[in-house]
Amino acid sequence: MTKRATDDLNLRAAFPEMPRDCRDALLRAARSVKEDKKLTMKRMPVRVAVIAVLILALTMTAAAAAVALGLNPFELFSDRRPEYGEIADQTAIDPALPVTWTDERAGTTVVNCAYAYYDGSSLLLGCTILNDTYVEEWTPTDAEKNAMQPLGANLWPVEETELEADVLLRLQQAMEQGDPLGWAKYQVYFSDHSYAADGTDLGRSGGEEQRLDGTLATIRDYWELPRNLWEQSEITVRIPVRQTVQRYYFDGQALYTLMDRRELEPLTVTVPRTEADLRRCTGETEIRGVQARVSVMATAVRLFVTVKLADEMPRAENEQPWCDLNLYDENGDMLITNSCHWRDDTCVFFTVDGTGHLPEELTGSFVVGVPSPTGEDQTEEYPLHLRPMKESGSFR
Repeated sequence: MTKRATDDLNLRAAFPEMPRDCRDALLRAARSVKEDKKLTMKRMPVRVAVIAVLILALTMTAAAAAVALGLNPFELFSDRRPEYGEIADQTAIDPALPVTWTDERAGTTVVNCAYAYYDGSSLLLGCTILNDTYVEEWTPTDAEKNAMQPLGANLWPVEETELEADVLLRLQQAMEQGDPLGWAKYQVYFSDHSYAADGTDLGRSGGEEQRLDGTLATIRDYWELPRNLWEQSEITVRIPVRQTVQRYYFDGQALYTLMDRRELEPLTVTVPRTEADLRRCTGETEIRGVQARVSVMATAVRLFVTVKLADEMPRAENEQPWCDLNLYDENGDMLITNSCHWRDDTCVFFTVDGTGHLPEELTGSFVVGVPSPTGEDQTEEYPLHLRPMKESGSFR
């Protein structure tokens, strides 16, 4: 395999730790500074914008803004997801080439991924977007007013930043007084779907997300990675990046909206496979009188559980039961089921979040839930008798 040009570079060591005052100044420049937390924004002069871009280019390029700021999303979210903290020291990768987007009004946005984890069956990307959201006052032209649509009650704007909190307070005041008010929200975000180099859709992703100090940090956790992407030496992921401009206008009586969307350059990340232990367990249970075999493939971050019944599970006429797992490790910690679906009438497949440690033993039960007219579902539990296999073997 061809050695990548960045293999010999230590990008993290190339930049000294940035003083907080300097960092804050850079962030303010890149965001087109707001004054006194008011909604009204000053347009950034061209020379200031150029200086801001040059500063970013000289101090944050190559390793990208997130690396210069030293933000590892796996460490950030370790308080709410302990398994992320357990693998955080294995997540540093050669940073992706950042996607940099400069908007005349919103300023400079930097999209990057410098931390990721791929163990041959699970993929997690720790991404950041510097200056992802910007809000400014906006007055529509007559043509724009005609193009706007009334805003439904279920689409009412919500506050995600201080600027949005400020504008919604002003909206409340405008509605009470019948005064017009308009504003625009610029937001850069990741598409719901990501793709491998061969175009394979990586499927659903979950994870965590948090905005702090002008940066959106997120973990994209692909818990059902397609099987053709298992056991690769490395995996390359393309994540589409988009910007929306959501415009709002209150005309004194009703609130209207208009949205524009544009595609930015996708973020492309290459993640090498890390060394990870694997443990398999097998067992059996009986579900509503039907024998079933259970197989578990466990890593530190994910467990894949397959329950194969000898025959279709009996159910009453018009009954629509649901299934779940109660699964515990050797410490008695409950493992959280992430997804569940029937592959066919006799086979159900679960993905379960790990703890960051490879489980030594597993106990638990298969749960069948029966919806009740009263709204309180009745549950049935069938014990799982699981035994670890002597050899871990490969993923397949």
